[in-house]
Amino acid sequence: MDFRLEFPAKSERDFGLTFDHLLRSYQGFGESRKGTFAHAEQKVAKIRAAARRTLTALYRGVRHDGISSGVGPLSIARDLLV
Repeated sequence: MDFRLEFPAKSERDFGLTFDHLLRSYQGFGESRKGTFAHAEQKVAKIRAAARRTLTALYRGVRHDGISSGVGPLSIARDLLV
């Protein structure tokens, strides 16, 4: 069975806000405009890739239905996803 990860509109908005924040931060550290754009783009792509890795571990983790039905933490590498 194949699974697909879809990001809701709020997540897409958050990716944009994260990109903007990283862009400003890298510029503040003195990187060139071209360099900051590429650097921020790479970081956001890395965040998206980490989220997609959850598809490799669909049945790992412990459920915590007290938080919300079917919700539980999942650790992949050093990332903890809830």
